Amino acid sequence: MAVAAPLSAEDITSLEAAGLGHIGAKVRALLDRQAHDRHEIKWRDAKIEKLTFEMAQLRRVKFGKKSEQLDAEQKALFDEAVDADLAALEAQLAELMAAKRKDTEPAAA
Repeated sequence: MAVAAPLSAEDITSLEAAGLGHIGAKVRALLDRQAHDRHEIKWRDAKIEKLTFEMAQLRRVKFGKKSEQLDAEQKALFDEAVDADLAALEAQLAELMAAKRKDTEPAAA
């Protein structure tokens, strides 16, 4: 992916001199938006990675050897709590993935 160099003050001045100052302003706005979107995507990717890791940890706790050493009542309560946590994490992950898919779809022209 090629990243365009930001417009310099000279570039904007030359566009204004040519009567195209509005284009310089639009390009500057688009570059600012691109930087914001890039930051947002990085944040979402990090959040998705974190949630995926948490889900893996909870599954290891739930299905690991130590979970087999609990008595039946403790295990049932523990499993219920882990299932609720997993469901919440899966919902958050699905929401972030949907938002990511929506952001990466090309805009309909």
